[in-house]
Amino acid sequence: MFSPITRNLLLLREALRRFLPPFVTLFRETMNRYRSWSLSAETSLIELPLRNPPLIQKSENQIADYCVTLDGDDSYSCWEAYFELKDLEKEAPKEEVEKLIMEAGGVKSLIGCVHGVAAIHKEKKESTDSLKLTKIENTRAENPRPVPDGLPKTSEELEEEENAKMPDSPFTRLLRARGTHPAWYSQAPEHETD
Repeated sequence: MFSPITRNLLLLREALRRFLPPFVTLFRETMNRYRSWSLSAETSLIELPLRNPPLIQKSENQIADYCVTLDGDDSYSCWEAYFELKDLEKEAPKEEVEKLIMEAGGVKSLIGCVHGVAAIHKEKKESTDSLKLTKIENTRAENPRPVPDGLPKTSEELEEEENAKMPDSPFTRLLRARGTHPAWYSQAPEHETD
């Protein structure tokens, strides 16, 4: 019948007929996508960022679109991830955020990754804040400063003291009205001597 070489060529041609069309269509789609992203003659450099938003902004838009479709706790978690991504964009370097987005894959996995990374950043921030507080407390313990006691009282403190006093008895009110003071009361000196 056929020689081994001819048979191999026929098998190869049949295999190419079966498997090549998906690769050709994939190649065409990729090239069309590349052409639509590339800078055409009528597109100016000013219009290019408007046509193709940055990766971070594009992901934020995708998360927001996805959050609109959810209900209940899932929606809350999604919007929380959206705002955590916004905060992460401010706190972390741009390259780190873009790397996180590219490694995540899809929107659902990106939400989970953003929650995890935001929790790590929050924990790191809290630990540095607590370290700062302990350092401040240690410096205060090493260098105690005296609390000044000669400061005048504020109006709030004076009002609080006035409200805390016991009400005067009728006898004390009578003596005050006459201009004399009870035996137990001593007036504050008009001037202090040290």
